[in-house]
Amino acid sequence: MRDIYPKLSQILRLIFFVMLVGILTGLTIVTAQEPPAEVITVGENKVAVVSASQSQNFVFSAAAGQTITIQALAITPGLAPAVAVLTQDAVLIESFDNPFLNSNISGVVTFTEAGDYLIPVSTRNGVEGEVLISITEGGTPPPPPTPLTYDQPTEDILDPGATIVYSFDGPSDPNIGLRLIYRSLDPMRGLSVELGITDGRLLATFSNDIREAEVMIPEGAPVSYLLSLTNDHPAAVTIQYSLLLQTVNLAEPTPTPVPATLVPLPDTGACVLATQGQFVNVRQGPSTSAPIITTIFPTVIYNVLGRNAEGTWYQIAIPEGSGWVSAAVTRRGGDCSAVPVVSPATATATTTGATATATTTEATATQEATLEASATPSATLTWTPEATASPTP
Repeated sequence: MRDIYPKLSQILRLIFFVMLVGILTGLTIVTAQEPPAEVITVGENKVAVVSASQSQNFVFSAAAGQTITIQALAITPGLAPAVAVLTQDAVLIESFDNPFLNSNISGVVTFTEAGDYLIPVSTRNGVEGEVLISITEGGTPPPPPTPLTYDQPTEDILDPGATIVYSFDGPSDPNIGLRLIYRSLDPMRGLSVELGITDGRLLATFSNDIREAEVMIPEGAPVSYLLSLTNDHPAAVTIQYSLLLQTVNLAEPTPTPVPATLVPLPDTGACVLATQGQFVNVRQGPSTSAPIITTIFPTVIYNVLGRNAEGTWYQIAIPEGSGWVSAAVTRRGGDCSAVPVVSPATATATTTGATATATTTEATATQEATLEASATPSATLTWTPEATASPTP
């Protein structure tokens, strides 16, 4: 009998150890579970608490054919939310990945079948905090990104408040690079531009006072890119733009740029003027300190209306009325010997929506505040978004 007790004691200790392990394992499993899914309906606002390791799920009961708009607004500064829609079997229906890491995103979902659907909310950039989720009835799905083709110019217009997104893949050849060239064809206004990778990395941004920009895409970077253009200019007018995704052979030496062909000017007739092959600013007065009215193009000939006493500035006719350009960056044609001298004190330059004169201090100050942004119309980037302005007189 004495031999039985030690064995029984060992068995009891083993049973106790197994039970303890089971209890601890159960506690570990319970504590590792995500918070239970919360029901959300049309018209409701819910707050999701997310972190880099944990999302929050919501449940939405949809009718067959129902369309809803889901909006996610970050309450915590710096947080970029992401939203998905899945079936109860974890089949992905829709995903709003937020590649540009915006604080406010929205998307439209149409359900083909009735049932309960999961809506997990997460953080796209690892910042933890709170996200406000709301659901409204209806909505129009945004169009898919428009593909950009290598070496094929694209030209289009964008209405006020509108956004268009383009997509393209980076080069897989280590000897091939890409140069993205953006230009606003409006002489005074630009678009807000964002370039990013589909994994959420934002590479470059330009505000709407930049009218020309170039970005070099690294060679041998076979990833997918998104380019977003938004017409958010306060003038609220339609803006025309052009894009070119140009391939660059990095294995060949860079050729010497060929000077642009200058538009020919007449030898006789009325005095006319053109640039020396570049864009030139038109100002309200014969001075580089005078506010800018617009920019003239290198392929257009303009009629000369007058000049200053020194002959260093010329007054020309433009669609906005008239303005002054520097003689140092322009060429003249025709008979310019009889061009009258115009006093800056009496010269009037008309712009869209306002008339500014040299003697009207208030109008001049307003015009300068409105148009001075176009003095920095261009930017050049090599991967790092640092814009360099290139104004002309």
